[in-house]
Amino acid sequence: MRLFIAVELEKDVIDALCSLHEELKGKADEMRFVPLQNLHLTLFFLGNTPENKLAEISKALQSLGENNLPFKLEFSNRLETFDAKNPARVVWVGVKSDLPALRKLQAMIAATMHKMGFLRTEKTYIPHITVGRDVHFKDEYIIKCNNNNMFKAKIPQMLVEKISLIESSLENGKRIYKTLARFDFKLSGKQE
Repeated sequence: MRLFIAVELEKDVIDALCSLHEELKGKADEMRFVPLQNLHLTLFFLGNTPENKLAEISKALQSLGENNLPFKLEFSNRLETFDAKNPARVVWVGVKSDLPALRKLQAMIAATMHKMGFLRTEKTYIPHITVGRDVHFKDEYIIKCNNNNMFKAKIPQMLVEKISLIESSLENGKRIYKTLARFDFKLSGKQE
């Protein structure tokens, strides 16, 4: 099983990203859009995982969820890439707040999964939602560090109240994501 841990997006966030897809159609000659049902914010990639590890992973994620408070995410209104090439391999929308809470959650998940034998990446965590791949931008719209990469679609804030364990598989040549389990955060900071 190929697994990852992510924040699933609320419907109004996905709707706004759908508008962004439409907006991008006029700025790119060619692009592979990430299907709307596959949009998410990755926290940790587990990779190929034996099925007998599911219970241990689930127990750890349940504990992490119970020890985290909900927090709000606000998304950027800029398109980004990991490199300034055209075509861009990956085009994404970043997170602009609450970055400390998100990075803390991601670091806790990474440390927990590392203790369970999963490899931790050496790269700095860059929270983002991938919206497209292999994007061939029109010459006048190559992503640079200027206002050229701003988009009109307003992505609403969302409250992160849970994390999800998701399986990634290929079916008929298409990437399919299936949520295996969701782990709720505790609802308040009060002791009960």
